[in-house]
Amino acid sequence: MAMSRRKGKLVNTKTGEILDPYEVVKAYDDDVKNTLEQSKKELFEMGLNTNLKLVPIKVRNKNQVLIPIKTDYDFNKIFRVEFRELIKKGVLSKNCRCIIGTLSSFISFPENSVMVDGEYPKQDVLMKLIGLSKTPFTKALKDLEYYDVISRKRIGRNSAIYFNPFLIGVGNVSKETVFLFKDSIYNPYRV
Repeated sequence: MAMSRRKGKLVNTKTGEILDPYEVVKAYDDDVKNTLEQSKKELFEMGLNTNLKLVPIKVRNKNQVLIPIKTDYDFNKIFRVEFRELIKKGVLSKNCRCIIGTLSSFISFPENSVMVDGEYPKQDVLMKLIGLSKTPFTKALKDLEYYDVISRKRIGRNSAIYFNPFLIGVGNVSKETVFLFKDSIYNPYRV
């Protein structure tokens, strides 16, 4: 509901109706509860632990539920060690490591996706940023997907790159991103 304050009163901007602050808070609380319950149901249907503490938040005027993926885990002992082991195995090429190193500084939260200047960048922008031509860039992205470091998803005309929040990321992550990596071998919440 769109509302504004006029002369100390809350007003519905679409209807002009004066709103009772108690009713606004109750509606907001109900909306948050419904969003959380729906998210728990989705977690259960996806086979993920439903005892996770979910964090409701409004991002870009849209209710979202974030999942604090690092609660009860020491990031350096659990998450970084797994990522270090993946690097030490030598399975990731120099180009893969270059992509990780370059793009990890462009991770946007809470989606844990790569954003350049507030947009999902086109492939040519990323190739120029990283310094790779098309064939090695495409092969490295496929390898990173294979090793569960990233996931790509078509968004409009661009492809969004999401980093596995169980390997790279901090803080709360949107549940949509967690769902992209729900079957990840690095996901400690799999049931």
